[in-house]
Amino acid sequence: MTDLERRIAEGLAELRARWADRIAATPARADGKPQGDGPKNRHGMPQEPPGQNVFEQAEWPVLDIGLTPKVAPAAWKLTVDGAVATPGTFTWDQFHALPQVDDQQDFHCVTGWSILDMTFRGVRFETLAALARPLPEATHVMCHAADGYCTNLPLEEALRPAVLLVHQLDGQPLAVDHGGPVRMVVPELWAWKGAGGSTGWSSRPTTGAATGRSAATATRRTRGATTGCGEGRRGPGRAGGARLGPAPAYFFLARP
Repeated sequence: MTDLERRIAEGLAELRARWADRIAATPARADGKPQGDGPKNRHGMPQEPPGQNVFEQAEWPVLDIGLTPKVAPAAWKLTVDGAVATPGTFTWDQFHALPQVDDQQDFHCVTGWSILDMTFRGVRFETLAALARPLPEATHVMCHAADGYCTNLPLEEALRPAVLLVHQLDGQPLAVDHGGPVRMVVPELWAWKGAGGSTGWSSRPTTGAATGRSAATATRRTRGATTGCGEGRRGPGRAGGARLGPAPAYFFLARP
């Protein structure tokens, strides 16, 4: 086992011991009667949320906030900081040296459409969190994109194994229009909760204190509220990093 593998394994064991009960209690796991149509997906939810139009992958709409940053791999960096014990920055090569996973996921947009069975390749968010070691007071991760888009996630949502920072779709580099070179995907929530850019245009994840701002609902089953920026925005967004604290990036938020 390499030193990197050891640190990831130790961090994952710690995270799972601390967060397993809260992950199990989230609406997507605890709701016994989720709404929707069709057979159950790999997460145990109806594959189609209520009222969604199912598109083919070739019809994937382009939704953003009006900017399309073009971040070359050589210039791309992902910073993870905030309420963490071990903040860090990853270059493109360092990001690709992390354990990679291939996962088939459904992609649901709150504007009324879904694309099913998309095959993404990327790094699990929990891998980054395992290396960063969120502090006990951390409760949320804030995702910031290279185009200025930001959105937050409670850690119990972000630490699910299905949450990925993806860089490929069907074996091809993720298109810039859909958040390339790297974006976050959160298949058990609406797509606007995943930022792209330098993580999809993602550049930085941060952890820190919850802001208390009311945001549009995010969960597919009960649509429970979240807090943070990204308020009321729709579409994929471009992410740029992670950080613990109220600064641009993905960040781990602590309760005030």
